[in-house]
Formats: sequence, structure tokens, C-alpha cells
Amino acid sequence: MTNNRQLLLTVHQSCAPPASYAVTGTGTFCSDAGTTLGLANSDAGATYQLFLGATPVGSGILSAGGATNPPTWAGLTAPGVYTVWATNGCGSSGLMTGSATVNQTPGTAFNLTGGDGCSTPGVTIGLSGSESGVSYQLLKDGSNAGAPVAGTGLAISLDRRPPRVFIPCKAVSQAAPP
Repeated sequence: MTNNRQLLLTVHQSCAPPASYAVTGTGTFCSDAGTTLGLANSDAGATYQLFLGATPVGSGILSAGGATNPPTWAGLTAPGVYTVWATNGCGSSGLMTGSATVNQTPGTAFNLTGGDGCSTPGVTIGLSGSESGVSYQLLKDGSNAGAPVAGTGLAISLDRRPPRVFIPCKAVSQAAPP
């Protein structure tokens, strides 16, 4: 008596994940301005999907490949952290390098206080009010000046400055985006 057995062998080709490219337009932004994200490069045949947290945003973009016309996503104003994942033709996925955070813009505008700055020895710059849960940061030529000050729901003092120094102010949410 012969014993015939068949063995079925299935060979799957190994599939490396897509190359990891830098996400462009990364950083932290306010929801009123938003941001535009893109990729420094892309692989032909890979699909690139934007995520807000763990939720896909729109449909994936099938790339023709290269750095001359990589996928981009504009008008990103919903608060949260945006990332980009790629999936290649054989189904392997990989996270691209970098992300953008969009913070909810504080809802109330307050007046700067402190006079004209011509007095000696300087002027204390403040706000006529503030929101709890929001920190306020003075800016000088677009760079942070002094330490951020947490809002209290009342008027706050931000910093003492010498005469004739003009410094705008921005508000940044202290809470992590949802």
C-alpha cells in the first residue's frame, strides 16, 4: 500500500515598508491660521494618507513618485496632531517623519495694557483679561520674549520692558489637543 501525501507550499514575497520621507510644514499652529503639510519626496505607487490623531482625513493620495510633485494637504485647521502614513503596492505601511500640531485658537481678544513705554525705567506690559487654561507669551520680532504667563481669568502682567520697545503678544493653549 502506498501512502501519497501532497504538500501545498505557498511562498509570499517579502514586502519592505515604504521609505520614510520628511513631512514638510511641520510645527505648531493656531486653528485660525491652520497649516499645509506635504512630503519632501514620495514613492511611485504608494498611497499617502493624512491622519488627525487616529482618524484618516479624506482619501489617500496615490503618488506618481518623486520630489517634484509629492502629495500635499492644505487648509488644516481642526485642532489635533496630524501625521502621514504611506502604504505601498504590496500592503506594507510606514509612518512618515514629522507631524504638525494645530491648537484651538483662544476665543477672546484682550487689550494690551502698560502705556506708551516712554516712562522711565520702563513699562509693565499686561493684558486687560485672560482665559484660564491658556498661556500668554510676549513676542519680539517673532521670537519669544520672557517666560509664558498662565491665564487666570483676570488681568495679568506679562513682563517689564525698557522704554520704546514694541512687543506683540500671542496666546497658546496649555491643554493638549483632543
